[in-house]
Amino acid sequence: FALDAPSGPDALAQTMPPGIAQIKAPDAWPSSMGEGVKIFICDTGIDSDHPDLVKNLRTGKSFVPSESTTEDFNGHGTHCAGTAAAVDNNTGVIGVAPYAYLYPVKVLASNGSGNWSWLIAALDWIMSKKGARVASMRLGGGGAPQALADMCEAAYDDGVLLVAAAGNSGPPRQGQPTSVGFPARYPHVMAVSAIDSSDMLATFSSRGPEVEICAPG
Repeated sequence: FALDAPSGPDALAQTMPPGIAQIKAPDAWPSSMGEGVKIFICDTGIDSDHPDLVKNLRTGKSFVPSESTTEDFNGHGTHCAGTAAAVDNNTGVIGVAPYAYLYPVKVLASNGSGNWSWLIAALDWIMSKKGARVASMRLGGGGAPQALADMCEAAYDDGVLLVAAAGNSGPPRQGQPTSVGFPARYPHVMAVSAIDSSDMLATFSSRGPEVEICAPG
């Protein structure tokens, strides 16, 4: 497109993702934009050079044995971090809490998969960080060990809000009460189902009695 076009989008302008507007985050900003809140993104890492994240980025840790850094070699963790706290800087996008601190906690490898033991160790580390407020886990699976349930309970009791995706398994199978995966299924974790742009439960979203809230997904 022409640089001197008289109308049209400005390539440097900051935009608000539809989901941020959908949950009415701007209505809450006069009260708080997340100043000082520590959010631990348990995922594939975070791009440390991303211009929309670097200002809010703090030192995290990798629990993936084959990937010693918290750099994101997948993209999923960076996307999740942006949703949570992309900086208010007149470029790119803006996140739900644009002044919160982001801590990359790598528990998923570059292929998007991980081990429960990595997440258990990560939650234990998060509890050791003074002032930890939120652990975001946009991940899930089945057959989780009791050790993960125990660690989630311990983190919750330590004052950490644990938030996890309900999953993408759709409705429960016939005769089953839930399709929500772990760790979202635990009582000490806030399970989040996905809604579409019409505020309707997304067809792909897992669902069950464990779900406490829905959000654009």
